[in-house]
Amino acid sequence: MLSGNISSVCFTGHRDLTNDEILVISKRLAKTLQKLILQHGLTNCFAGGAIGLDTVAAKVVLSLQSTYPELKLHLILPCAGQESSWNNNQKQEYESSKEKADSVRVLAPFFYNGCMQARNRELLRNADLCIAYLRKGTKSGGSLNTVLQAAKLGIPVINIADNESEDIL
Repeated sequence: MLSGNISSVCFTGHRDLTNDEILVISKRLAKTLQKLILQHGLTNCFAGGAIGLDTVAAKVVLSLQSTYPELKLHLILPCAGQESSWNNNQKQEYESSKEKADSVRVLAPFFYNGCMQARNRELLRNADLCIAYLRKGTKSGGSLNTVLQAAKLGIPVINIADNESEDIL
């Protein structure tokens, strides 16, 4: 069980999501964020702007703002142009999130090896809690590394891929 004030969360998770996963994630994430707002005083959500979970999380946060205007979306982007190889739909969703976000911070003017990891560290620096979407059996990747780093820093993690994730709240 989480206790005390949790004013900020960050998100990490897979980029390749099926439509079914997106529906499940959206519902679980909305429910989780609502509980955090009402029970722990959540006001700030930090996302990295990537495709996949980051995009879904941004949409959910933005949709909750009409009911919870105190909830803010902050994008921490690894570098300018991270969307250059994405398809048009992904680029449109990205631009829409950037336009609607309460703040956007770009960490580097161009891509370099390690900029994604720098973004993930910055997300954690701003978070009281990390909300992840990690499929069972995940053995590598940036999201797993972010979750492991959160644990080292003493930042609690809720994995919404786990059916029992709601029990933590």
